[in-house]
Amino acid sequence: MKFDVSKASPEARLFFLCAIAYAAIVLFVISRPLIWLLGYVADDAFYYLQVARHLAESGRSTFDGVNPTNGYHPGWMLILTVAAKLVPTRILLLRAMLLITLIIHALGAGIMKKILERYLRPMLALVIAAGWLFNPFALRLALCGTEGPLATCMALLAVLLALRLSDTGAVSLRRCAVLGLVLGAAVLSRTDQLLLAFLVLLPLGLERLAGRFSVTGTSLKRVAVAAGCAAVVVAPWLLFSYLSVGTLQQDSGVMKQLWLAHQDTRRSLPDGLLPMWLAPVFGGLSGSSDPLDAMGVALMGLFAAFAARSRQTWEPFRALSLWLLAYVLTLGAIYVWRFSDLQIWHWTTSAAACWIVVCGFAALAWEAADSRVRRWTFAAVLFYLAALPILRAPLREPSYVWQRATFYCAPRLQRMVPEGEPIGCFNAGIPTYFSRRHLVNLDGLVNHSIVPYWKRGEVDAYLRQNGIRYIADESHAFDRMMTFCRDNPRFTQVAVISEPGRAKYLRRLWRLENAPR
Repeated sequence: MKFDVSKASPEARLFFLCAIAYAAIVLFVISRPLIWLLGYVADDAFYYLQVARHLAESGRSTFDGVNPTNGYHPGWMLILTVAAKLVPTRILLLRAMLLITLIIHALGAGIMKKILERYLRPMLALVIAAGWLFNPFALRLALCGTEGPLATCMALLAVLLALRLSDTGAVSLRRCAVLGLVLGAAVLSRTDQLLLAFLVLLPLGLERLAGRFSVTGTSLKRVAVAAGCAAVVVAPWLLFSYLSVGTLQQDSGVMKQLWLAHQDTRRSLPDGLLPMWLAPVFGGLSGSSDPLDAMGVALMGLFAAFAARSRQTWEPFRALSLWLLAYVLTLGAIYVWRFSDLQIWHWTTSAAACWIVVCGFAALAWEAADSRVRRWTFAAVLFYLAALPILRAPLREPSYVWQRATFYCAPRLQRMVPEGEPIGCFNAGIPTYFSRRHLVNLDGLVNHSIVPYWKRGEVDAYLRQNGIRYIADESHAFDRMMTFCRDNPRFTQVAVISEPGRAKYLRRLWRLENAPR
């Protein structure tokens, strides 16, 4: 059966064009040279790939083949482990990971369209979802190769199912069970989705009686079924984590909290939430890192929200928007208050939520406009939000220029270390994934054995006890380690090198003196 474009609806034509354009982007990305990919795929993604290879080969959760780890989000790790079983080489596995994450990003955009169709015309919902699909910021988040797109996809699916539950008068326990299973999968995709699960289950536990919300036996049963099904999904990971490393808390989270606790100044929520969370999210959506652009996007959404009040769907969409913004603000507050080392993929679900809110209100305002001037005004707002970021901020500049320098310098530094000597490394993803040498992760994100030494401030003792005489990395991570050492260890700087033309990104090799061989 042939697809006749000339007879298709405008919505079908736009969908067809988006599918072709996105397929071209996917093919372009996965066919890029390795050095190009290293500018966009985060070093943390290579942590995932390396652990996935060990899980696929031996069933052991380890980064270096020796030390156990649980410093990852299990849902994304499960997918990559299956991929590692099927894909034979490291480079092909990297490309397979990008293919998977870009497909998941597209699925998330499709679910976003389904959510928006509850409040908007299908064509407008498609335009907004397509804007998210092709948004350079969203694509950068997808190209990181981390769990962000999967977490966003599962979060959007959970929101869609929760909204559908609210459509029916009598909520069936079967639907609650399905919602619980999806919430469990969302938590596995990124463990901070425990917040999402709580915010979804909270309204499920309330029942409207005589104009008031109250807790009843029926509503509690719904929550119990959903929470129980979510727990069934999450429980195997908790058991696996405990058997692997003897704890349920992820080492990566433990280390980031530890680093923040030892900083000279602690962040306050008012000072940290705006510049470290809201400004990057809103600014990223506009294709700019300028705080003024971020403020402009937020003000556009607020202006559109007031202008759209005459629409019949304004009230339910406002309720959804308030819920989504509560999620964004609460999640941001947790990260700013409790964790150091914020990465761009931590913003993925928040960015998708803000995109729905701002673009949704702009579309509602366009539908509600009662004059040509107002319709053109909100058409311009929608164009600014959905199309302009694609024009102003394509993927010209890589996100991680320093990683290309790491790829160049790491093997050269490793050749300066005698064969058989273990090499310590903090940003260890790329150096380990592309090396046959024994590299040991020293920042504790994927090395459970060193975490207690960081907690006690005895990292130097770990180095001596494990015969690690050489460290190859950049100076910032090395200096942070030195503040967690007890006996003032003496290091000699053996070498300093950089990639030709990029002297800014220096990589150094240190040798620990008086260390046991």
